[in-house]
Amino acid sequence: MRPALLKRSSLLPFLVACAVGLLWINQGWESARVDAILHPPDGQQVGVVHETILNLYRRSGDEEIYFAVANAMRGLPYDHYRLSKRGRDTPAVFEHAPPEDGHWHRPYVEVPIEYPAAMLPFILLPSFVPGGKSLVVYTHAFSALMGLLLLAAAALAIRAQPGRSDRERWWWMAGMLLAQGSLSVGRLDAVLAFTLAWTLWAAAERKPGTMGFALGAATASKFLPALLAVPLVMADRPAWRQMSARWKAAIGFAIAVVVGFAPMFVPPDAFLGVLSYHSKRGLQVESSFGVLISTWRLITHTLVPATLSYGSFNHDGPVASFFAHMATPVTLLMMGGVAVVFARAAEPKDDIARRDRLALVLLAGVTALWLSAKVFSPQYLTWAMPLVLGVSGKRGRTLTWLLFLIYWITQYEMTGDYGNIMQQRPLGVLTLLVRLPLIVAFGVVAVRGLGRRSNERVAKSEPVVAGGGLAPSEANLE
Repeated sequence: MRPALLKRSSLLPFLVACAVGLLWINQGWESARVDAILHPPDGQQVGVVHETILNLYRRSGDEEIYFAVANAMRGLPYDHYRLSKRGRDTPAVFEHAPPEDGHWHRPYVEVPIEYPAAMLPFILLPSFVPGGKSLVVYTHAFSALMGLLLLAAAALAIRAQPGRSDRERWWWMAGMLLAQGSLSVGRLDAVLAFTLAWTLWAAAERKPGTMGFALGAATASKFLPALLAVPLVMADRPAWRQMSARWKAAIGFAIAVVVGFAPMFVPPDAFLGVLSYHSKRGLQVESSFGVLISTWRLITHTLVPATLSYGSFNHDGPVASFFAHMATPVTLLMMGGVAVVFARAAEPKDDIARRDRLALVLLAGVTALWLSAKVFSPQYLTWAMPLVLGVSGKRGRTLTWLLFLIYWITQYEMTGDYGNIMQQRPLGVLTLLVRLPLIVAFGVVAVRGLGRRSNERVAKSEPVVAGGGLAPSEANLE
C-alpha cells in the first residue's frame, strides 16, 4: 500500500510552507519603486529598519529581464535596457530590438536570449495570466509559479525518503524558504530544483525511464546536470545491472534533451550562441576562486570594485582569467571524484540507506558544481533546498541546518551587504569568507563516512524488500 501524499499530521507545516513560498516572500515591490523610496529627491535618509525590509522583499532584477523577454517575444511594449544590457562587453547580438508590433518574434533570432529554450515556457507563462502585461502582475505570477515548483520538489524529495518525519521536513521547508527569502522564487533556478528532485524520486523508486527523462529535463534547463549522470549510476549500481534499465534511462534522457534543445537549433547557431555567451563570462566575485582572489587582495590592500559584465559582477585581470579557464577542468575533476567516492562506498545496509545514498550523491554533485564553477550566483543554492529533505537521520538534519545557515547568510548578503561585495569592500569580502567554509562543510557532510565497499554481506536482521520497498521495521511511523 502506497503512503498518502500528505499525512494529516503534516497538514499544518505544509500549509505554512505554502503560505511562505507563495505569499510571504512574494510581496515585494519592483526595484524602481524601492530605489525611489531609498533615494528620494529631497535626499532624506531612510531608517535602517525600513531600508532592510524594503531590500528584503525587493523584486529581482532577473524577473524584469524575464518580463522584457516575454513581451519582446509577443511584440508587446518592453524595457529595451533590460533586454539588451548585460554590462561591459555585452555581445552585439543583444543590441537587436524587435519591434513592439503585437506579433510573435522568434527567440534567439529576433529576441536575444541567454537562457536554454527549456526555460522559455516558464518565462512566457506568467505573461498570459490576467493582467500579465503589467510588470507588477507578471512578477508576482512568476514568483508564485517558482514557489509552486519548489513545493512540488519538496513533496517529491519527501516521498523519495520515507525514513524521516514528513511533519518535520515540511517545517524545515518553510524555514528554508524564509531563510533564503525572495531569492528562492525570483529566479528560474526553482525549475532546476524541481527537475533534480524529480530525478531523485525516480531514482529512489527505480524508475529508470523517468529518471533519465527528469535528468534530461534538468540538463536542458542548465546544461551542467548532465555531469550528475555517472555519479548517480555509481550510487546505486545494482539498479543498472539489467540492460533494459540502462536503455530506458538513456532513451528518457535523450527524449528530454532533444525536446528541450530542439528550438535552439533553428537556426543552427542559436545553441552555440548561448554556449559562447556563457563561455565568455568572467570569474564572478562569489565563486570559490573569486573569493580567494578577493581575500588575497584584502590582505595585500589591493581591493578594486568588481566589473559588471555578462550579467554578473566579475574580477578582471590575468589571474582571474586564468582561474576562469581552469574552472571547467576543476569541475570535471571534482565530479569524477564524487563518482569515485560513491563507487567505492560500502553497500547500503537497507532501503532507507539506499535512498539516502541517492540524495547524497546529488547533494555532493551540486556542491561540487557550486565550488568549482567560475560563476556562482547565490540563487544556485536553491537547487539543494528540496534535496536535503531526501536524507534521513542525523545526517539529514545536519545538512538541513547547514543549508539553512548558508541561506541566512546569503539573504543578509543580498539584502544588506551586496553593495560591499560589488565594490569589494572588506565587509563584503568577509561575508563571502564566512559562507564559503559552510558550503565546503556541506559537501563534506554529504560524503563523510561512506567508507569503502565491504565484502561482508548485509545481516539478515536488516532485510530489504524486493523491488526497492521498505522492510516493516524501517517504515516511517508518525
